[in-house]
Amino acid sequence: MSAWTSRLLILGALGLLLLPEGLFAQEYRPAQRAEVGVAPEEAISEEEPEQEAREALAEAEEVAPPAPAQVGRGGLLVGAGKQEIDCRLSYAHFSRNAIFIEGVAILPVIVVGEISVERIKRDILIGSWAWRLGLRDDLQVELRVPYRYQHDRSAMPEATPPREITVDDRGMGDISAALYYQLPGRPWGQDMIVGLDLKSRTGQDIFETTSVQMVEDLPVVVQEGLPMGTGFWSLKAVVTGVRVADPAVLFWNLGYTVSLPREGLVVYRTDLESQEVFPETVKVSPGDTLEFGAGIAYALNPDLSLNAQIQQALTRSSGIRDAEGESGWVAGSALNVASLRLGAVWTTSPRSTADFSVTFGLTDDAPDYVVELRKTVSN
Repeated sequence: MSAWTSRLLILGALGLLLLPEGLFAQEYRPAQRAEVGVAPEEAISEEEPEQEAREALAEAEEVAPPAPAQVGRGGLLVGAGKQEIDCRLSYAHFSRNAIFIEGVAILPVIVVGEISVERIKRDILIGSWAWRLGLRDDLQVELRVPYRYQHDRSAMPEATPPREITVDDRGMGDISAALYYQLPGRPWGQDMIVGLDLKSRTGQDIFETTSVQMVEDLPVVVQEGLPMGTGFWSLKAVVTGVRVADPAVLFWNLGYTVSLPREGLVVYRTDLESQEVFPETVKVSPGDTLEFGAGIAYALNPDLSLNAQIQQALTRSSGIRDAEGESGWVAGSALNVASLRLGAVWTTSPRSTADFSVTFGLTDDAPDYVVELRKTVSN
């Protein structure tokens, strides 16, 4: 994809954030649902198959906890026959230091070779569009389409000579669809919805972006691009509860994600003694993810509210099995992603809202910070 094409897509995302409030000409009905957020996650690419699998698993760009953008505007779903368009632009930044040993570790404290520290920085820009349709007052479908730009920079200033590698890429992410149902009555004195979210693997994954090339008569694993998606189909079940305590709204969520395994994935191993690189066919079974969170939204006036939310996602270690039937766990694939989100929602008209938020990472697996701007238009 050309640079001009990517610029046009980013400009299109900005234009959609400024959607005209008269886009829908039908009679107004307040939006009625808990919105969905984005939380990109970190992944570091390495040559070992376990690490390639770990990057594929950690590149999930759609962890979807409910956000408090409109939970206090009259309900949880959009309503029968009603439509809603949600345009979102988010920027996430990652940074971390990784220690590499270029040599042989004889004992835990004796190393023959060079020890260096690699500083890795990652910037991700995601523009996404969501369309929601109310099938009934208590039933809603949703379709989400993301487009992603990613810039990675890794530097080893202490190496001799110092080295720095920069890689950037752009492309379509993983398209997903969801179905939400509002439970009748008010269980335990609160409004509740349950939902199923199916995520595809339409974005290119880590297994499609690596190859072996000859450099100075030596085979070297080369990363030709960056993953735009996870590489796995997944299904998530989610439960959300909302309780109004005027002028505040309390909300919580609980979700569980199961990803389908993939067979026939080609990864590359490097023999440390001979430096020979050879491909290997493996099966990867991603670990399940449990996520939970809670938050509060407080109305300052009828048009402006502030909100805060804490969210955590725990991912189990993933399994890997080679062609000979030997299996094991993917090293480093267990993730603990915790974040704190602070935001404000402005009702720009009876048919639209604008949401600005900043999310701070609380664990090493979470982004350092995420800045997000959203515009929602409904009929």
